[in-house]
Amino acid sequence: MKKLTLVWIISLFFVSIMSLQAQRVVKVYPKQGVVVTKIHKPKLVHHQGKAFHFSKGVWYARHSRGYVVVAAPKGIRIKRLPRGYTKVVVNGKKFYRFSNILYKKHRGYYIVA
Repeated sequence: MKKLTLVWIISLFFVSIMSLQAQRVVKVYPKQGVVVTKIHKPKLVHHQGKAFHFSKGVWYARHSRGYVVVAAPKGIRIKRLPRGYTKVVVNGKKFYRFSNILYKKHRGYYIVA
């Protein structure tokens, strides 16, 4: 009976570990050109006379039906990077990457490279 209980506990342990690994979160970001009707807590950023909205690492511009996903405008700056960025070195220079967008730090801001 003790062996059966031990086998049951060990199998329960492995099943719980397997279920934890199966619950990974994979974030999918919308592609450029996709139109959405709502953005979660966007930050309004003006750059070269145009207004852009930034939310969770994605750049948007106003559209007649809501917001359209756009490429990150080169040279635009933000105060904070989104969660999940990584530090990378390109040609000896330090950059910060999030969703294939490179940012460089300059005077307290992060600028799209």
